Amino acid sequence: MTQETVQRTPSPNWDALHRAQALQRSLRLLKPGTPRLHAHAVVQVSHFPLWEPTSICFDWVGWRLYEPEVILQRRDLGKLKQRWQDDAGNLPSVRRTDSRLELGESRFLSTYGKGSWIEHVVDLTIAIEALLAPRGEGELSYRLATRAAHLLGRRGEPDQRVHKIVKTMYDVRSKTVHGTPSDESLHSKWLSKISNRPYRWVEGTFKLVVPATEEARSVVRSLIVGCRQIAESQGKAAAIRWPLPDDFEYQMMDIRRRRAWQRFFPPRLAADWEEG
Repeated sequence: MTQETVQRTPSPNWDALHRAQALQRSLRLLKPGTPRLHAHAVVQVSHFPLWEPTSICFDWVGWRLYEPEVILQRRDLGKLKQRWQDDAGNLPSVRRTDSRLELGESRFLSTYGKGSWIEHVVDLTIAIEALLAPRGEGELSYRLATRAAHLLGRRGEPDQRVHKIVKTMYDVRSKTVHGTPSDESLHSKWLSKISNRPYRWVEGTFKLVVPATEEARSVVRSLIVGCRQIAESQGKAAAIRWPLPDDFEYQMMDIRRRRAWQRFFPPRLAADWEEG
């Protein structure tokens, strides 16, 4: 009697996929790093956390391995593993309890996919609005830029670079969504302001795209981490809570209150890409 063997396509391991995606999200919230803007970074996780990941990037020429690129250092493993476990569901995750925090993270992470730098900046401004704007209330770009500058400053002082970055990002968004025509001259001004690098007409805007995008990401990355930490510690400090309270601007008038808020927000990290 012949026994037929029926080959079935194995069902996907959704739990493993979910945990891998959580690791990828945690990496991008912990460290800056994609070798090129229009690329998908693939992180080697098969031996995590024994090996340090490398980056593989697909650009318009083909697949390339960037060995010098170090996304993760060994001293980061403890923090990464904790964030990864929280996000993967081993511990309660605030990310699942408030749609605005989830929206902020998803818009931030979407900038690691393909798309123009302007599309990424628009996504990042939506993330800022989701994190810093009160419920059901419209926000001016100046107010959001001021809030971000206060939160990401140090020693109680606001970060004027953050204020400039966010204001410029909102200028990009405003002109884009309202269909205002723009040219390379305007793009060069935007990119130069966000990246804090001079525009050289011989090189064009190409060399400013990646550092500008990384600078914009660095603002949103720190805001996500800080807002998430505040949300997870709700109740420990009545005046410090997320979503931001109605009296937030009043609190920012006191340098001691500013320092107390700033302790929750990590320093901005932006990769320093040198393109050849």
